[in-house]
Amino acid sequence: MKQSQFYELQDLLDQIKAVDKMIQLHYDAPTAFMLNQYKATKAKLINNFIGALVAPPFISSGNIYTIKMVIDKFYGDEFKNFSIQSLSSDLLRLEQSLA
Repeated sequence: MKQSQFYELQDLLDQIKAVDKMIQLHYDAPTAFMLNQYKATKAKLINNFIGALVAPPFISSGNIYTIKMVIDKFYGDEFKNFSIQSLSSDLLRLEQSLA
């Protein structure tokens, strides 16, 4: 990985952390508008981060592990209350294929 690519990924992580802090601040807000905006921004940033790590020629088991760590860190709490019934029928079928 080139230094410039490393710094781009580090910058994305810093942005994700900052947005995650804003999400925590807005959890108890009277309206969910800002919370939803920050969640959408976080999802977009994480998508960019993952996309950069899976782009050829950089894909590796180490990159997949880093992606897992990012998902665990920034979505771990959401998975605690996750219900498999909330998956769409297609995603549910894919999940069942993993078993």
